[in-house]
Amino acid sequence: MDLQKVTKKEVQESFKWRDRHGEYHDIQSMETRHLFYTLRMIWNHTMPLKFVPFRQYSFAPFYTVEYMTDAVRNIVPELWNRKDMTNVQRTTIAEMINYLAHGHITHPTRERLH
Repeated sequence: MDLQKVTKKEVQESFKWRDRHGEYHDIQSMETRHLFYTLRMIWNHTMPLKFVPFRQYSFAPFYTVEYMTDAVRNIVPELWNRKDMTNVQRTTIAEMINYLAHGHITHPTRERLH
């Protein structure tokens, strides 16, 4: 997995993030800080490596492994190309990609999302 490849991917225009209230949001319209913490929340609930602070959430059945995978595939390039990301945010995303690049890929199970 290569940082250049991951961050150059096109965001699916049809992808929308569904919040806990059931409302859908275009990720292109979401505030950078909110989008970053959405990504970090998904990561912390699906990967062994945790970024702190970590708050445990329960996810409704809507949030399937496939949906969360699509979310990450769309959020990462969207965030990476934003000019207002902080150095900490950019470093965190680079650490996520580096972690995956070194073979630490796990496929979350439905139980890990609850």
